[in-house]
This record gives sequence, structure tokens and C-alpha cells, in this order.
Amino acid sequence: MFRRIMLTTAVCALSAAAQAQDSQLTGSIGGFLSLLSDAEISDSSGSLDADGTAIGLRGELGTGTVFGYIDYQDSGRDGSVGPADFDLDTTETRVGFGVRTADPTMNFVGRLERYDVDAELSGVGGSLKADDDGAGVHVGIEAKTSDSATVFGSAGYLSLGDSAGPEFRLGIKARAQDKVEIFGEYRMMDLSGDSGVVDTELTDIRLGANFLF
Repeated sequence: MFRRIMLTTAVCALSAAAQAQDSQLTGSIGGFLSLLSDAEISDSSGSLDADGTAIGLRGELGTGTVFGYIDYQDSGRDGSVGPADFDLDTTETRVGFGVRTADPTMNFVGRLERYDVDAELSGVGGSLKADDDGAGVHVGIEAKTSDSATVFGSAGYLSLGDSAGPEFRLGIKARAQDKVEIFGEYRMMDLSGDSGVVDTELTDIRLGANFLF
């Protein structure tokens, strides 16, 4: 099923690219701050909960209906188990392409991406590093609620080397000026290990701005 969705997204992208080959390039570059960045790692013996903050960068370039994008987030979190404190740091990187319909009020969006995550858990007893990578596919909608504001949301699935699971986003963006867009969004990811033993849930509430060109 996952491969079928990825193939459908790729075919739609190629079709849209053929139709938009003469369109003018547009894009955006921006950054965000996650004031609430939470992580929960659980297995049969219990769970580790950590919270903190994150910063990120993102960019998009394309014709509007067909585009490439990059997204990066660096998170620093801390927690405790009894008297022992620990730190959980993660970096997430996405590079992909997408398609978007061209309706003036409501658009459907599809994205296909390469996703990489690196994590380090450190405490009194030392540190443990882990990484995972793979592919993700997302489908979403963007609905214009006024001349300057748009509500957006998406549902996706990540299939990584050692884990897999869904990811959801919901947010709102608005034009502050002609070339400046501010946004707020909620992100939740729930990954399960291949063995089904370890689950990882990441949650962020992000505030940021994009500069349009």
C-alpha cells in the first residue's frame, strides 16, 4: 500500500511538471522555533519522557504546482528517571518534492521525501547514539479562510530502516506583508520499531516565518 501511494504521488508530480514547465519559479525560505518539543520513548519495561525546545529551517522552490523542498529541525530535550537526569537530542532532515493544485481557495498537496533522523541519549552513565532513515509520503489540504490567512493540514506515513509510523500536521499561516508569511503549526509523529517493542512519539508546537520570493 505504501509503495502504491508513493508511485501515485510520483506519477502526479511528473504529470504536473509537464504541464508547468513554462511557469515562473517561486519559492520561500524560513525558520521556526518550537517552544514545546516533547518526546516519549516506551517499551514493555516503561517509558522515558523528555521535553525542551527546537529550532528549524525550511525552504521551497518550484513553479507553485510542482516544487522541491528541504526541512531541518534540531531539538534539545531533557528529562529524568527517579534521581537521574538525561538529555535527548535529535536532528531531523527532509528533502523531497511535491505537487499542489492551483485552486484560488482550496488546494490539495502531495509530498514524497527522504527522511533522516539522528538521536543521542546522554546521562550520568554515558551516551547512546542512534540513527534511522527512509522515505515518507504525505497528503494534505490548504484552505484559504480570508485574503491573507490559510488553514492547512496533512497526514503522512514514514517507512524507515528500523521503524515506521504516521505523522500529522495542522496549522495556520498568514501574510504579514507582501513578501513575509507567519505560521503556527502542530506536528505529531508516532514511530514503532520493526520488532514492535519500542515506540517513539515526537510532538512539536512551532511558530515561524517564511520569506517569499
